[in-house]
Amino acid sequence: MLIGLVVGLIGLLAIVGAIIFIIYGRRKRRQEQYTPPPLTNEVFNTLIFGAPPEHHRNEKKIIAHLDIFEELVVMDSDLDLVQAICETAQSTDADRLAKYLSVLFENRSRTVNLLCALVSNEMRISEHISTLFRGNSIATKVFAKYAKMRGIRWLHATIGVQINKAIAESTNFEVDTQKYQSGENEALNKYSLLTQCQQLLVAVMTSSSKLPPSFRHVFNHIKRSMAGRFPVDLRNLSQVVLENMIASVNSAKGAMDELMQSHDFEAIEALGRHMKRIDSVEQMQGMDILKERLVNCEHKTETVHDELAKLSLNFLDIQAAKDPDSQAAKQLYRRAAEERNSVAVGGFLFLRFIVAGISTPESYGLVSSPPEGDGRRLLVLIGKVLQNLSNNKEFGGKEAYMTKLNEFIHTNSDDVQELFDGVSKPDATPEEPSISVPPEYKGDAVLQIYQYCASNYEKIMMNLRTPRPSDSESASLRREQTAASFQVCMERTQNEIESSAPGSSGNNGGTADRGALSVVGSLLRNNNRGTSSSSLAGSNEALLGSVSS
Repeated sequence: MLIGLVVGLIGLLAIVGAIIFIIYGRRKRRQEQYTPPPLTNEVFNTLIFGAPPEHHRNEKKIIAHLDIFEELVVMDSDLDLVQAICETAQSTDADRLAKYLSVLFENRSRTVNLLCALVSNEMRISEHISTLFRGNSIATKVFAKYAKMRGIRWLHATIGVQINKAIAESTNFEVDTQKYQSGENEALNKYSLLTQCQQLLVAVMTSSSKLPPSFRHVFNHIKRSMAGRFPVDLRNLSQVVLENMIASVNSAKGAMDELMQSHDFEAIEALGRHMKRIDSVEQMQGMDILKERLVNCEHKTETVHDELAKLSLNFLDIQAAKDPDSQAAKQLYRRAAEERNSVAVGGFLFLRFIVAGISTPESYGLVSSPPEGDGRRLLVLIGKVLQNLSNNKEFGGKEAYMTKLNEFIHTNSDDVQELFDGVSKPDATPEEPSISVPPEYKGDAVLQIYQYCASNYEKIMMNLRTPRPSDSESASLRREQTAASFQVCMERTQNEIESSAPGSSGNNGGTADRGALSVVGSLLRNNNRGTSSSSLAGSNEALLGSVSS
């Protein structure tokens, strides 16, 4: 009997083991099914740098003479020339400048220096926190390029499987009742969408400690810079109230302008008059147009109502600011601190990296082919929810159908603020190894930036030589020195390019190059440690002498 019991137990264990093996095998196959495509070096280079550039012979000759120019652009610790380049750039130039600057600086492992300088400059010129990092500044564009370059492998490991799984299972998630198909259930769809959002959020939070250390450095710099430029003090909340009041007035005015400029009221009135003169069949057709206009008008009116309601809340904040010991003052302080957290970290980490990867996974190599139809729509909705969560902003107005998802924002708000605090604390992790930038991409980057500088030389020089009210005397001297260095470098480079052209007599290029490079290095060292006006003049004379040689 004992033997039979043992045999039966062994058989039972064998059955359990077989079941576990089958379940594990199915789970592994399912995991492999949703695994993103391999991120090979070739795929990485294509995703990050684009198609390999092709240069004709003359362009290659120009690139060969840009060592001094590259040194002047990249190695100055204050990056005055780069800031002048960015400040003079038109919006149409911002994308390509951000791309080429990030490539050129990453080649020297100095992209973090570039980002910190651009952030500090944007802090300097921003009058209000509500305008900070809004739109598509070069600072935010450079971060987007850098985050993709440095963080794409983290993105693959963190959300790659979940993204592919979400696309494969993209059914019953739509929350806009106008887009419902027959038989869809509102509560079930909401649950399905928020489940996907929660799973992605949990994946991000649990892997946040593995983010590239340089991200932490950048976020910490943004938060410290913001604390200096837009401080929050419990004993002096009047500045916060004033900032909020200005932002609310501008938002309410913008909503009113949009409502009045839409001409929905005039269109509805005109449609009403027209429908009185047509038969019933045409009236039924006109009703659809009328309904669309009414819905648009309703959404815009709700937006105006919401913005005016926010404006009225600012009057309550005035009372809170008068009594810093009150509970209302503490809540105001907390909201201001969270807003700064969302701007400093959320706007970069989520909007320009994580949400970008979710909304356009094909740009990050997360999927084998671009998602379509329901798959794309699901990712867009997930991106909207996570972005509003990172902004600590409720849905409403134009996207009234999304208000049912505000509970997700309320539930996860504290966890996200804790995430932002955590990823903005620099750790003692050693510096990351530099990314290997293929020579052809680096050469193309320096060529494109040089050509931009040549085309916009006068504007850049004027920017560097125009005093800024916030600059100290030493900063003004430094910018003047940078202008002189830039002038001589551009002249020297142009002379070298012309002398190397076919049919030119040539000159003592090698010796002069070394001399000019040596003096530029001296100029950069002076810039990095500060310099007097007398040493500035001496350095400029030395560099001018190297050119004339």
